[in-house]
Amino acid sequence: MEEKFRNFIKITKILNNKNITPVLYGSLGLYQIIKPQGEINDIDFLIPGIWLKDKWYEFKEYLESYQFHMDNEHEHEFSHSDIVGWIAFGSIEESEKHSGLNKEKLIPANYEGAKYLVLSAEQYLNVYKACLKDSYRQEKKDNTDIKKIEAIEEYIRNENQ
Repeated sequence: MEEKFRNFIKITKILNNKNITPVLYGSLGLYQIIKPQGEINDIDFLIPGIWLKDKWYEFKEYLESYQFHMDNEHEHEFSHSDIVGWIAFGSIEESEKHSGLNKEKLIPANYEGAKYLVLSAEQYLNVYKACLKDSYRQEKKDNTDIKKIEAIEEYIRNENQ
């Protein structure tokens, strides 16, 4: 897990050089809060949607200049020879629509000069509950979202005691 986070920081610094402040998202972000069990296969980022639409080719070329290889354009997934697993980018705005993520409530973070945003446990709970409505994701992820929801709810209960 620490290696995935170190890679997240390396990539975040690259994004910061392009004036992009990403959101640490997905299982890696959740792990930073509640230390859930399970494997983290990829590094998920949320970034302003303009980079995935109007500025997509500029963004893609920028990452490729750092030896990232685009593996799935539809999913905005990249790989890098020095990083195990995929590096995936999603839109902050799309996440707001689908899971109720409130970007105004994201928490600023800075680690070794890398500037990024993180979700609270409550925001992760909303995100993973919204994921249950996505049949494609549920087929792909099996019951992992339910297990994450249970872990988040337990974490929140313990924090509120």
